[in-house]
Amino acid sequence: MLRLLCIAYATWPLHVANLQAINALGRSEIFLKLEIIKKAVSVVALIISIPFGIYTMVALRAVTDFICTFINAYPNKKLLHYSFLQQWRDVFPSLLLSAAMCGVVYSVQFLVNGTFLTLTLQIVTGVLFYAGFSWLFRIESFFYLCRTVKNMSGQDRR
Repeated sequence: MLRLLCIAYATWPLHVANLQAINALGRSEIFLKLEIIKKAVSVVALIISIPFGIYTMVALRAVTDFICTFINAYPNKKLLHYSFLQQWRDVFPSLLLSAAMCGVVYSVQFLVNGTFLTLTLQIVTGVLFYAGFSWLFRIESFFYLCRTVKNMSGQDRR
């Protein structure tokens, strides 16, 4: 179930970015309409999935969250001239790298025994894989994060 929820929340950054952009433009009426539409879609999905059990409910949540990224992005095409396709093109390198990291981290469980050791190796492997390939492929968001952490740590020393 946790894996399904991870898939559902993978679109969360797009949701937040789109909604924050709408709020920053002072268009709270659009924000409210989007929230009403998304809640209606979610309730319909919940009602449909209830007879099929909790796993179906969570899986359908992942599907509805993906659909809601379209709903959130639609107004920004007009307001910011930033289409859904452009947004996904911007996040695709990180998404692809995350999927590859998922495969590598998942496979670690077949190499060692012991829950604590497996979890520790998965965390270390995931961080090293993601950071290393982000650096190798020059993922812009990774370098932005590095600069932000560096600036924050430099301010703490003053």
